Amino acid sequence: MGGGSGRELRKRGSLVFRGLYGKSLSFVSGVRQDSGYPSWVDSSCAEPVRFHEVALRDGLQNESVCLSPEKRAELASCIALYGPSTLEVAAFVNPRKVPQMAGAEALCQLLLDAPWRENLSLFGLVPNQKGFDVFARAGLDGITLLASASESHSQANVGQSQGVAFQEALTLVNQAQSGGFLVRAYVSMAFGCPFDGEAPASVVIEMAQGFFEAGADVVVLADTVGGATPQQIEQLVRKVLLACPGIPLGLHLHDGRQQACEGAGSTRELGVVHFDSALGGLGGCPFAPGAAGNMDTAKWADFLRARQEPMSLNLPAISDAAAALRRALSTISG
Repeated sequence: MGGGSGRELRKRGSLVFRGLYGKSLSFVSGVRQDSGYPSWVDSSCAEPVRFHEVALRDGLQNESVCLSPEKRAELASCIALYGPSTLEVAAFVNPRKVPQMAGAEALCQLLLDAPWRENLSLFGLVPNQKGFDVFARAGLDGITLLASASESHSQANVGQSQGVAFQEALTLVNQAQSGGFLVRAYVSMAFGCPFDGEAPASVVIEMAQGFFEAGADVVVLADTVGGATPQQIEQLVRKVLLACPGIPLGLHLHDGRQQACEGAGSTRELGVVHFDSALGGLGGCPFAPGAAGNMDTAKWADFLRARQEPMSLNLPAISDAAAALRRALSTISG
């Protein structure tokens, strides 16, 4: 069973979240028949964006230095102060392949009694059954699962064919639900792959539908290398929403074109509320050549503020946490 802190409450047709400051927000799923836009927001984008902070996992996994579990726990406390909706802290992967994520169990133990965990759900990436078995004992609230829309990337990333990896991910969704964990399920390379080129929309839709029907709390389309334009992002999101009515869709965008915020913003009127970002724009993928860093949390917050979108964030704390992360990395590398 996952930890009870910050647990998102599941209801049929909706998701209810409890943010860092104890506020409850409900996002009701569905698609309006008249416009094709999801009915849980109107064109004014009234529902607040959900910030899923990934600096401690996706951000650090591509760095040349490795931070200790103690340092990462310290940084988690700094990040919690800005008020993300959810926080990804670890990856339960082979430390020989991704040494930056070594010590995941020790890190989770350090976070068990953190006072700020009361209303903040913590997530960990799990690539396979072996990783899930370790994750299930770690005391986190939610699981990040992924499967690639690209055959070549799937082989490079998890050593399995695309079809086999997707089926295993679906199995893990069921196991996570049975264990009481929240589930974020990712379609990697949804917008194109450096090995195989553009992924067919039909494949992305089939995978998103599969994750949705399996019961994932959020289904995330990932631009893993950061090559998609805002127009491409909006078009694929629209196709998925229309093909999968009611799907709780999110985006994980890397910023190769320096247009990630614009791409994310293009989907707000379509009702998307779940977005990944990383402090300082850190990140990349060790198994995807040329992958850019993630959408920057500060830039994303500034972008939304300029649009006068509602947010419950401590904006100065975003800068403070990004500075703490830079100091930690420079101290080790120096």
